Amino acid sequence: MIKYNFNAVIKAWLDAAPEDRNLAHGATILLQLDGNKIRHNNIMRNLGRNAGLIESELRRHYELRVNRPSEEDKEKIRKEAKDLLSEKFSHKSGNTAAAFKAGRRADHDTLPEEIQSLYRKNLELRHSMQQLHLQIRNLLKSRKDCAPQDLKDLCALLKKQDTEYRLNWKKYDDYGKE
Repeated sequence: MIKYNFNAVIKAWLDAAPEDRNLAHGATILLQLDGNKIRHNNIMRNLGRNAGLIESELRRHYELRVNRPSEEDKEKIRKEAKDLLSEKFSHKSGNTAAAFKAGRRADHDTLPEEIQSLYRKNLELRHSMQQLHLQIRNLLKSRKDCAPQDLKDLCALLKKQDTEYRLNWKKYDDYGKE
């Protein structure tokens, strides 16, 4: 199978001086990229007027193609997401309900408002983290190809919320022990 380097064709057309560009060839490249025959026919009717459109669309497609993550990058991001879920958010052995010592304190109502607000904030964070966890899990399990940047952004947000969640619990649990 011959591997056709279409990016080089687009780049060569974009690098040519505007007065030296073959607009019909540019319109044909654009048709090959997006398959929009109606737009191609409209562009071909008046090439001079649509020169800017051809250039901007080809530039946009070129940037998307060049900056697209490789299969190795996608797999690396998926692996990082799976590791994050299994590392921080899986059930650890020996973590029984009797040994679990977190939650609302007995003296919660007597604590200052800012400390009580940490508890309420953590309830919201916990719900948000559960939703993020579910989104990431669904993206990982789905057979469709998700955008790796979306997965990366969700993982970063989950890490940020997890850090805030743990710091809030530490402040809440340690209040009054000093």
